[in-house]
Amino acid sequence: MNNLNLLNKNSINLDANASWGTSEEVWAELCEMQAALGSLNPSSIHQGGQRSRFLIEEARDSIKDLLSLKSADKLIFTSGATESNNTAIFSAMLGKKIKTAVVTSTIEHPSILEAAKKLALLDHKVVFVQPDSKGETSVDSILTNVNSETSILSLMLVNNETGIINPVSQIASNIQQQGISCLVHTDAVQALGKIPVSFMDLNVDLMSISGHKIGALAGVGALIVRDGLEIEPLLYGGPQEKRSRAGTENILGIVSFGIAAKILKKSLKERITKISQNREIFWRELRNKIPNILPNVDLSKTSPNTLSLFIEDVNTSDLVVALDLEGIYISSGAACASGKPGASHVLLGMGMSEERASQSIRISLKDSYPEEKLLEAAHKIISCIERIRG
Repeated sequence: MNNLNLLNKNSINLDANASWGTSEEVWAELCEMQAALGSLNPSSIHQGGQRSRFLIEEARDSIKDLLSLKSADKLIFTSGATESNNTAIFSAMLGKKIKTAVVTSTIEHPSILEAAKKLALLDHKVVFVQPDSKGETSVDSILTNVNSETSILSLMLVNNETGIINPVSQIASNIQQQGISCLVHTDAVQALGKIPVSFMDLNVDLMSISGHKIGALAGVGALIVRDGLEIEPLLYGGPQEKRSRAGTENILGIVSFGIAAKILKKSLKERITKISQNREIFWRELRNKIPNILPNVDLSKTSPNTLSLFIEDVNTSDLVVALDLEGIYISSGAACASGKPGASHVLLGMGMSEERASQSIRISLKDSYPEEKLLEAAHKIISCIERIRG
């Protein structure tokens, strides 16, 4: 049996922060380019290899254009955001003769938190800054912990579970004004495609992004490095990516990333408007029909597609399973941690009780669903909650 036949064609993905899914436009363009997308090694000097090299550089230019990079800023292709985040953190810290510090928050992606914990085992000082009860990490709370001993600050631009937008640009500018020489890195994975993202305007040194969060294939990401900054590779071997990341490039993934970037460049304003409208439609329906449902954060301070909701007397795991049977996909937190028992580390990191965190869900919307599809999904959620409470 073809496993693809097991998929529910009428399912509705309300878990877009886990993966946007490869867009139809990206698939269509990849199919048109099929003849040119042979698996020829882009490091080869023959014409086939150089054709692959051209496609990679074309994709690189498209992504740099989307992010408003200067020509001298580097864009290093990786296997995804986890590798980008690890490269940023370890590059700044390893090889230091004097043990220095890393500052981050308690609600970062696990690829930042686990890297920081590893550095702590290597006797580096690691400071985890806790946000307030609304999930907001203030400028002062970060600046209080950054000093001349800090090698790198890593703070995500948009939180993957709550959607809270952090004041990364303001923090980076303050650090520069105070003459502190630490690097500033931001994980912008959940920001791209949901809010405008300009590397230049953020004032950071390093930025991580991921392809499958904007409609490209899974398995490709990038680390952006500002002009003049040299980083230590995480992977050693060949000369790929100007010796910043060894290994034969994922040609198909990189090309899909470039296509998705071109599409996003043209449609960003329209996409943001549509996902904002979709969230308002969806949230209005839920709050009007479900008693004792509350947002965990101030929605005016979040990316426009994300809802982190507390539903009193409803266990999140029960609701996720019940909706899965209905073809509605939501989550109880980040997909990378969904296999772990217990409540979301993000909600707990905000100081939330385990009981409340275990009664919270994340809904993250795309722009492509029409209103009737959204209302259908909302009504199924309402029905499942009534059954569970009943």
